[in-house]
This record gives sequence, C-alpha cells and structure tokens, in this order.
Amino acid sequence: MPSREDKLIFLGDYIDRGPNSADVIKLLLSLIDSGYQVIALRGNHEQMLLDSLCDHYAYTIWKLNSAHNTIGSYGGNIEETTYQEVASLIPPSHLQLLQKMPILYRQSSNLWCVHGCIHFPIEEKSLQQYLWLRPWECADSISEGVTVIHGHTPIPLKEVERQVALWGRLVNIDAGCVYAGIQEGLGNLVSLRLDDRKLFYTRNLDR
Repeated sequence: MPSREDKLIFLGDYIDRGPNSADVIKLLLSLIDSGYQVIALRGNHEQMLLDSLCDHYAYTIWKLNSAHNTIGSYGGNIEETTYQEVASLIPPSHLQLLQKMPILYRQSSNLWCVHGCIHFPIEEKSLQQYLWLRPWECADSISEGVTVIHGHTPIPLKEVERQVALWGRLVNIDAGCVYAGIQEGLGNLVSLRLDDRKLFYTRNLDR
C-alpha cells in the first residue's frame, strides 16, 4: 500500500471508461484531501470534457467517445443534456481538479510522464497534442537515456512487462483495462513502482 511519503502519478483518462467516472474523480480528490502526494495528469478524455463546456462541436466529438458514461455518472442523460448544461452537472471541486490537471510531469532529468506521448523538443503551444500522440509518432524525437512513461495506447500485459524490462525511450503501462473480454490480451489495470521498476496489476473487476 502506498504511504503519504510516496508520490502517486496517474496518467489520465479517469472518465468515460466505465459507469463510475464521477467516483474515480472523487477518489482522486479524497487522496489529495487525505494528504497523499498526487500528480493527476490530464488524458485526452478529460480534455474532451473541458473542450465541451463551451463548444457544441467539441461536445459532439466527446459524445462519440463514451461521454454517456461520464454524464450518466453525474446523474445526467446524454440525450437530454446540452453542452451548456454539462458544467452544472459536475461538482465545482471536480471541475477545478480537471482544469488544473497538468499535461506533462518531469520526475527527473531523464524521466517524463504523460498520457499520450511527448515529441521533443517540447513546445508549450503544442502541449495538448501530447494527449493524443501515439508512441510511433514521437519515439525518434526522444534522446538516448531519456524515458517517457505513458498510456493511451492499449497493449497486452506481456508487452508492458517487456517494455518495463527493456526500459528504453518509451514505457507504455496501458494494458487496456477497459477492454477486458473484448480484445485478446487486454483487460489489466497496471501500476509501476519507479524505485525498483516493479509492476503491479489486477484484472478488470467489472468483467
């Protein structure tokens, strides 16, 4: 079990991936309120929610990407909720957390964390694209000796284990928890202890 001396780095997509999105955000807030050191990075699904708060077209895109799970978890109905009404469904503390979520986190001079991927050199004006990048789009830009830990692109658990063992430029720890029973080899929620690079994982409990 983590202690309050540990730093907990989460890689995003807390919402949309199941019926309990609101409870996941509530859990993050409870960890913060309890004194845990939490770095909750933004994922592309959090970004879609934020973009939808003031834009009908962005809301249309989000609805095509499982927004019904999040809207439903806050007591709304996706068929009846307009983009202008989304913010009123979500508690202010949840919205504040979502809005403050950083896109990148630098753990050390040679270790970065992000939801999607990082294309170096880093450009402030391009940060949001890092929520959507796939590893093959940025691997060549990463210097030797630098490691980027990311998610966003589901891979089988065995491939996660291989990447952690190799500890190269990219380490993907997204084992596709939400895809349990849907796609072969996926369906695990993974965490990584950085001190000794030990993996912990559990199968999706909802399937």
